Amino acid sequence: MNPNELKEMRASIDRELREGILPFWSTAAVDPAGGFYGRVKEGNIPETDAPKGAVLNARLLWSFSRAYGFYKDPALLELADSAFSYLTEYFVDRENGGLFWMLDSSGAVLNSRKQVYGQAFGIYAFCEYYKVSGKPEAREQALALFDCLENHVRDREFGGYLEAFTREWGEMEDVRLSEVDQNDRKSNNTHLHIMEAYTSLHRMEESPRTAEALDHVTRMMMEKIYNPEKVSCTLFFTEEWESRSGVVSYGHDIEAAWLFQEALDALNNSELTEVFQKEILRISARALESSMDGELGRGGMNNEKFPDGRVDRDKIWWVQNEAMVGFLNAYEHSGKEDYLRAAANIWQFSLDHLIYPDGGWRLFASGDGVTASSSVYKADEWTCPYHNTRACIEAMERLDKITGNLKENN
Repeated sequence: MNPNELKEMRASIDRELREGILPFWSTAAVDPAGGFYGRVKEGNIPETDAPKGAVLNARLLWSFSRAYGFYKDPALLELADSAFSYLTEYFVDRENGGLFWMLDSSGAVLNSRKQVYGQAFGIYAFCEYYKVSGKPEAREQALALFDCLENHVRDREFGGYLEAFTREWGEMEDVRLSEVDQNDRKSNNTHLHIMEAYTSLHRMEESPRTAEALDHVTRMMMEKIYNPEKVSCTLFFTEEWESRSGVVSYGHDIEAAWLFQEALDALNNSELTEVFQKEILRISARALESSMDGELGRGGMNNEKFPDGRVDRDKIWWVQNEAMVGFLNAYEHSGKEDYLRAAANIWQFSLDHLIYPDGGWRLFASGDGVTASSSVYKADEWTCPYHNTRACIEAMERLDKITGNLKENN
């Protein structure tokens, strides 16, 4: 790809973020009674009595903070301020620590469980908000959640982190993140987002304790969860790290590849980087070879492969977001042109098939790569601007760097 093509790609990404993603979440999702609506239907109609989830609210705080850091638009900082205020006032358990899982529309506790996945997103969000606001209370909230994970959640016998706890951090029988997940004690998904959160936390603190914790979760991801024979991350485990799943999640693998890179960069440990760097590119190469539809992803990235070899060819919106960043990251560390073209193809596929004209992203495009499927909701407990806002900003920053390097070499 030449610099002009890259500039055009960057311009279209910038346009979608500024004119599509951020305006939708800045208007349709804002609850005038406080915070954000728990759900917004097609047509940008809020469901005013919908419950409010910790994941959605933490991701909103992260997204507005990250967007403000990139664009420096004061309106985005105001939205981040509002998200921070609501999260700390209503979701923080001041008695036991941690974030409640779900509130009702008025802010009363609806589900007090401590889902570790949600705590990780709280850390991620508070760190990003501290970066742009400088408010000491944001740093304090991030460190308080970190203490909860290290004191209550970390498995000191077998390593890694457990899935879910009661309000008082007691054990639970049903630890599933959602109804579609398995009821197992450890998962790729939770560890992936703890690693993501701890990467931001260590960049904020750079203390021996945050370095040790990030080193630990990164090693667990690479030594227990990542399977070098399959070049894929196993999704579920027992407490003793016995594999409980044979499903390959293409989206989680390519997301893990670039988040591994971020963790290694934050740790700045040359020995650890030497051990794991080649595996990051192996994951990216496998994704390019076996998880794409069409030439270099012209038909998007598929969803999953089942143990019997069947492939779910639906093109999930967040999978396309993570694939674009993952392939740009792979290009930066390999110089292989196919990665750059795949990232551009996936972005074009997303523009063509996954975006609502009035803002927000569709749930997926079906296996034929053409039929767009929408959900009843454009915003809900899981659907948020985290993946696409991050993908847009990561892509623009990386494209600026790539374009600059191409100019220097010409």
